[in-house]
Amino acid sequence: MINWITFDPENPPEDGIYFASNGEWVEKCEYRKANGFWTKGEYGVDVTHYAEINLPGDAP
Repeated sequence: MINWITFDPENPPEDGIYFASNGEWVEKCEYRKANGFWTKGEYGVDVTHYAEINLPGDAP
């Protein structure tokens, strides 16, 4: 199950790679506090929710 988190610009996630959605699409996006969410060279994509990517084998 994917645990979606509502994106709050006042309390953004750490810089990193996330699944992101605006309710119409889901993409793997990168988040940087300086630029917001971006994918495939497109900065500032409209995101309402994001989820941490947690794959088997990623655990310490």
